Amino acid sequence: GYSEKVPTLYYAVQGGRIMAHKLTGGKQPADMEIASYDLGIASGQHPFNILFKDSSLYVLDAGKQFYYVNDVDGVLGDGKISVISKDGKKVETMISNAGQAAFDDPFYGFIDGDFLYYANRNTGIMKLSLPMKPIARQQRLRFLPTVPSIVQGRR
Repeated sequence: GYSEKVPTLYYAVQGGRIMAHKLTGGKQPADMEIASYDLGIASGQHPFNILFKDSSLYVLDAGKQFYYVNDVDGVLGDGKISVISKDGKKVETMISNAGQAAFDDPFYGFIDGDFLYYANRNTGIMKLSLPMKPIARQQRLRFLPTVPSIVQGRR
């Protein structure tokens, strides 16, 4: 394979996998074809954003319920933010909203400096410091005091 340091495009494909493609700009040897490769990592139900910082990918997965759902009991959330090493060898859950309000699932986001900002379904924009230690899978987003809302919407 191509071993020179070049930018890499990471993307999710239908069926739930994270793929990578080295952007060589045609600088590879003439007899070498650059093909996309599978990192062997599941992308989640609806990975609306894949962000990159330092050597980690941040996958914002809105979960199964990405459209309006009448979550009167506040338990249909299933979104999460996963942190994946760029080589795909390490995967951790940074934020999980499993079993909480569907409105709090992470949707779109961006990284600015040492912060990851993301919008949940419709209740606000959250700000996370990077790097942030991943949480235990059973810990819920709602109970994390380290996830402040910088813009709060109405429910």
